Amino acid sequence: MDKGELDLSSSKGGQREGLSTWHREGVEVTDVYEILGVLGAGQMGEVYRVRRKQENRGMHNDITRAAKNVESDGESDDGEAKKPFTKSIRKKINKSILKGGKKGQEEHIPALPVPDAPEPKIPPSPKAPKPRGILRGTSYHSEHSTSNHPSPFVKSKDEQSPGDRDDVSCTGSVSSGISDTSGKRGSGLRKLKRTIRFAREYGCKTVSTARVKAGLLDELLNEIYVMRTLDHPYILQLHEVYQVKRKVWLITELCSGGDLTSRRMNEPRVTVVLEQILRAIIYMHRRGILHRDLKLENILFENNHKDAKIRLIDFGLSKMFDRAVLGNNAIGSAYTLSPEIASGRGIYTEKTEVWSIGVIAWILLAGDFPFLKGKEDMENKEKMNKLLRANYSYGVTWKGRCITDDAKTFVSKCLKKNPEDRWTVKEALEFVQNTWMPNLEDIAAKEKDKESKRVLGTATTGEHANRKLSADLELAGIDTEDIEAFCKAGLLKKAILTTMAHTVERDDVAHLREIFLLADTEDTGTISFLELKSALQKLGTNMDDETLERLFEGIDQDRSGQIHYGEFLASLVESQGLVTMERLAESFDRIDSDGKGFISHDDLKKVLGDDYNEELVNGMIEEADFKKNGQVDYDEFLQLMFQSPATGLEAAGNVRN
Repeated sequence: MDKGELDLSSSKGGQREGLSTWHREGVEVTDVYEILGVLGAGQMGEVYRVRRKQENRGMHNDITRAAKNVESDGESDDGEAKKPFTKSIRKKINKSILKGGKKGQEEHIPALPVPDAPEPKIPPSPKAPKPRGILRGTSYHSEHSTSNHPSPFVKSKDEQSPGDRDDVSCTGSVSSGISDTSGKRGSGLRKLKRTIRFAREYGCKTVSTARVKAGLLDELLNEIYVMRTLDHPYILQLHEVYQVKRKVWLITELCSGGDLTSRRMNEPRVTVVLEQILRAIIYMHRRGILHRDLKLENILFENNHKDAKIRLIDFGLSKMFDRAVLGNNAIGSAYTLSPEIASGRGIYTEKTEVWSIGVIAWILLAGDFPFLKGKEDMENKEKMNKLLRANYSYGVTWKGRCITDDAKTFVSKCLKKNPEDRWTVKEALEFVQNTWMPNLEDIAAKEKDKESKRVLGTATTGEHANRKLSADLELAGIDTEDIEAFCKAGLLKKAILTTMAHTVERDDVAHLREIFLLADTEDTGTISFLELKSALQKLGTNMDDETLERLFEGIDQDRSGQIHYGEFLASLVESQGLVTMERLAESFDRIDSDGKGFISHDDLKKVLGDDYNEELVNGMIEEADFKKNGQVDYDEFLQLMFQSPATGLEAAGNVRN
């Protein structure tokens, strides 16, 4: 391998990683995405806001090209008039899909050309914006940041496109009601705003490894590996990895709501944010992963909505750990530094991250720093001694903001000098859920503070959780027939639906996210057999344990004994009306990663990774190989997905007026 060249093959993972993250070798990211703006810069490269180009390579036949294009006026690049996406063309597409055409014949459907976007002019990197200030009397920006740019994957208000604002539809998107494929109740939740796949925006982290030291290469490989294994509603989702020799690009979801420094929150909102952070960290720790750089800048809001959920980002310092062999590197930011790491004699453990969470809670509540602020403070003996002794005091801000004793209890239990005296992450979460939030709800009720009561009610926890789960299941129209239909599907169809579940925009599955989090009563970030049983009982089912076990095993595709978030979504994608022609085309593209126009044995081998089995893959091919030629083309792909065309195709409506 050439110097500076990355080898990602050793961290390819299994089926779950392969279906969630698309790894494309030998393809420049700019061949697929256009750059819309610069978000920031790090040690190894810049971070961009990007949008997918209209690809020719990914749309493998006339049907998919027609399904992708939007009606537009004017002329194409070659001077021909653009052809509108008319009802007659749609009728031809439907006819071709439903009947499959005669053997040896294909009805020609003209491609609907859309000109390529002009080569983007990359604007200069923005200066650090003035924060709206959670900190008193300061213009806060972390000294530990690698640049003066805003946090990666975050758009400033000036950069935001119309699609980032809650009240405006994204340019190029189509709002339409998606048909209820099951004909059951709950169709109101299925009227989702669909965005054409080449109008959606993403974050793109670029890396040129030729000028990067070996240690930072390891850091990058670690980030890619960690992000591919994580599947949680509150953790940034990695969609694609592009690699050309010494260059790597990471395509992630784009969080447009700013980081934790960008909002000033009252105590009820702080508890809601802390509950989300703690649930994400518990999930990571259960998977043997330490974040190792928890700070305000590494926690983003998904959008600008006042109730936006958070995402953990930046896993470059994360480390798979064995509790018997732990690293003792002094890492992270100065202001979240713990006594054991600051002393240089301690080891970094899960309890170190509890300290960081305590510091984050302090800053969110009071707007100042309990110990250090910047690297320069590490040269101040008095401040360092206070940190090493865990000696702090609640200033006038705590009294002035009427911060409760519960908040002080939370902070004090996290900021213990000795790690063994600190709460575990689970204990911290239980206090937030069972003590702090309920007490704040009581205060809000007494003071008739409707907004605080509403905010606290948005958390997926507390006494109202069971009632909320039952109501949400009924409203979504979910029943056991939906899940049984998924479980009875073949392995290839399940793989397609799982791929689609990982590509769908999170706004479109917000109601399913809430159901998943409510069903996860143990806050592990996954659903166990007992949790699934309890959730299904709320649907009034009297299913016996043997049948329940079959359902559980049908959803648990990686056979881990737990249902991950993506697996949960995959089991409901079809019944919730989330199958669209755009998403089908994208799912086909992701499996046929080199654009041959068909899915081959080798494609599925790449997807399965460590879980590859020749007999298994042969069976997956046979599942949809209706032409008996050892491969699956797009027509066969659609035939597999729509074995009941009357309901299936209507749910997968193409882009239309």
